[in-house]
Formats: sequence, C-alpha cells, structure tokens
Amino acid sequence: MAEPLGVNDTRHFSVDVHYFVQKGYAVLTPNYRGSSGFGKKFLNSGKRQWGRLIEDDIESAVTQAIARQDIDGQKVCVFGISYGGYSALISAIRRPDLYKCAISYAGVTDIPLLFSDHNISEKDDSRRVLIDILGDPNESWDTLVEYSPVYRMNELSIPIFIAQGGRDRVVDSEHYFRLKYVLDKLGKPYESMFFGNEVHGFNYINTQQALYNSIDQFMQQSFAESEVTPTL
Repeated sequence: MAEPLGVNDTRHFSVDVHYFVQKGYAVLTPNYRGSSGFGKKFLNSGKRQWGRLIEDDIESAVTQAIARQDIDGQKVCVFGISYGGYSALISAIRRPDLYKCAISYAGVTDIPLLFSDHNISEKDDSRRVLIDILGDPNESWDTLVEYSPVYRMNELSIPIFIAQGGRDRVVDSEHYFRLKYVLDKLGKPYESMFFGNEVHGFNYINTQQALYNSIDQFMQQSFAESEVTPTL
C-alpha cells in the first residue's frame, strides 16, 4: 500500500539524499503531518489529507528553506517515491509558482485505482485501512478524483519526469501508463523511464544509475534559465 502515514525522515543514510547532495543540490526532507515519531495525534492528522494539508506542510517547509540567503528560490524541484511521487505530481499542479519541475518515481496517479488492486479489494481489513486513510470511494468518489493528478493534467504547466517498474507490487504500473496516456492525449511534454523487470524502488544498480543520472539531467535542463546552484 502506497501511503504516507507512519513514515519519517531521519539522519540515517539515504541513497536519494546522498546522491543529490554529492551532485551539489540542497535537499529538504520534511516530516509532514502523518509522519511517525511525533505522537499519535500528529500521525492521525495525515489521514484523508492527500493533496491537502500534507502538501501544505511540505510547501510551508519549502517556503522556510528558500527564505535562506544561500538557497535560490527560483530553482526548486519536488521529487518523491511512492506517495512522494504522488505528492510531486499534485504539488506541480498546486504550486507551479513554487516548483520549477517535478519527479514522480513509482508514484500514485489515480487514487480510486488503489481500491481496484486485488490485494485490497479481496481483503476486507486492507480495504478498511485504505478507506480510513483516503476516504470511502462509495461516499467521496468526486473528492478522490479531485485529488488524483491523472485527472488534472490539463492544469500542468511545469516539466515533469515519471519513472516506474513493471514488477511493482505496491503501486501498479497502471498508474504510470494511465498518466502517460493522458499526457500524450493533452500534448503535454514530459520525460519518462520504465523498467519492466524492476520493483517498487529499483533494486538493480544499472537501473538506479540510469534513473538518477536521467533525473539529474532533467533537473539541470529545467533549471537551465537560472544562474545559481539548484535546489531539490
């Protein structure tokens, strides 16, 4: 299940952070509402807040970061994996004034589609958990659609990069293909990478290397008009 509740960012080693830092980027990894380690109330406050208060928290952290004199607020890109990939896409729609590009890696694009996963639909407990986190599609279908990036790509105005593994059992590749279909139909420019033998969070060194090098090039191209060190 691709969901943000219970995760958190710590000082422990992160491949993603290490890669971008050694490339010269400033990296911000906020603990938004729903993160663990800050009490049950804070954890539960992230429920049913996909595309809403969670992204408000992230945007608030970004605003605080770019207030620093050594950060260029004109070169900010949002990047994420799984829920983070969803967050990157919905953030690109919400705040094109704040972000210059967005990267979604194994990201959710269609919230109602999550309820179609056989691991969810065939297990009542899993479905109840998903309803608790997202809302009941039988009662709030329009809201789930409203906060699904795939249905709002007509609003997209900044460059995006999407990546997916064909053997992903957490976020089905249908999320990736639906997004590509809509982007192509709308004539929206984007970059993409698909590895049929990869899972949720690529395992193979060669695909990891190809992915991150491509993301770096994408970001540099997106920041080409700017003059100082880019920010992630």
